[in-house]
Amino acid sequence: MNLPNWITLSRLIFGPVFILLYTEGQSLGLSPLVLTSLLTVVFTITFLTDLLDGYLARKYDVVTDFGKLVDPMTDSLVTISVLMTFTLEPISLPIPLVFIFIYRDMVVTTIRSLCALGGKAIAAGFTAKFKASMQNIVCYLLLALLFCHQLQWLAESNVQLIAKIAVSIVACFSLYSGFEYIFANWKQILPTTVGRNQN
Repeated sequence: MNLPNWITLSRLIFGPVFILLYTEGQSLGLSPLVLTSLLTVVFTITFLTDLLDGYLARKYDVVTDFGKLVDPMTDSLVTISVLMTFTLEPISLPIPLVFIFIYRDMVVTTIRSLCALGGKAIAAGFTAKFKASMQNIVCYLLLALLFCHQLQWLAESNVQLIAKIAVSIVACFSLYSGFEYIFANWKQILPTTVGRNQN
């Protein structure tokens, strides 16, 4: 364990915090605008810590197999927590749409874990990193839509339509990146899975 890895693990707390704020914020007496501002702050902290742990790991040459495995997992958990939260009103994302992200990340994480158990840590490639960037952008878009709805700049139906289209685009790319990950690492995945089956 090193500082970048501890920073990575610290991001695990922000998914539950985001969900609790969204679902219980009004019962705590927070106005909708204040609540959305806090949600934006929480998500921004996760985004900045993601940048920070990678920067520190590279700068001080402390990139580890643990970090390669856990960093994309924590990113996935936070993003999925945000998207699942926005299945509630007023964004009302379709739950099947969010499950595309869940199943894609479950498959990739399982493969990555099997390879790690076989002594091969596979870091996220360019496509996966670009996918993560797209997910961050769409999460900020959903927060912006929430602000617009609360300020009565957009009707709820328009908010939901824009959200559905944007998330659908990212979901399609997420699926593509999952298939690309499997094909790009097939030579590492196959020996690992075959070896474990023989054992």
